[in-house]
Amino acid sequence: MRQSDTAPEAVRASGRHALAAFDEALGHAPHKDGAALSETSRCLSHLRDALIACQRESGATDGSAARLEAVNGVMSLCLAAHFPLGDIPWGSIRQGRDALAAVVDAL
Repeated sequence: MRQSDTAPEAVRASGRHALAAFDEALGHAPHKDGAALSETSRCLSHLRDALIACQRESGATDGSAARLEAVNGVMSLCLAAHFPLGDIPWGSIRQGRDALAAVVDAL
């Protein structure tokens, strides 16, 4: 059974909300929008928590571990934009957004 057949709507909604927040933050590039990045971080945290719950329920046999790993990576990129040590790596941030979109599409 595909994950999209079993994923709770709440997980898919969390993913869509995280994508929307990410798009808002990227829409302000190359200027940093702290509020949008904070919202993106919150949404990614909710998505991560929902994926963890699904992983626990499924026993991690449905690809949820790979999705969780991808979301954790995207969260790291979001934090790099929110708290950069130098210039914000917008190219990497966009790649992270695309990775998130792939996770959301797989839900």
